[in-house]
Amino acid sequence: MGYQYAKYVSDIPSWQLKMRKNKILVVDYDIQVCRMLKRVLESDASEVFTAVTRAQAETHLRKHRITHIVSDFTIREEVDNAYDIVSEWRRQYPWIRRVIILTAIDISSYKVPVEIDAVMAKRDPTAGVARALLS
Repeated sequence: MGYQYAKYVSDIPSWQLKMRKNKILVVDYDIQVCRMLKRVLESDASEVFTAVTRAQAETHLRKHRITHIVSDFTIREEVDNAYDIVSEWRRQYPWIRRVIILTAIDISSYKVPVEIDAVMAKRDPTAGVARALLS
């Protein structure tokens, strides 16, 4: 008997769903953005963790096998941009599959590191983030 496709997420046994879930870390100094992205990304049967500081993000990275990261370009309490920090995380945790940076400022003068998969405008953080992140 081969694998049977489920019509609805609720048809998939919870143990299978848990094994297939993406674990997404959203890092943004604005808790409202974190909550909004969490609602959008959880609707895709992903497990979403949020952090407003680098320390909180690193706690989640150590505790959970994070597979995707959505981060603001600015991480609270950091003088540098998220490029260096998130690139470091991706090198440290090789199971991270995709990283997206959101920004509300013009960052065209910054060179995008190879560890970053996409940079998106933060005008409407829900527009296309799930598609870009999980594609």
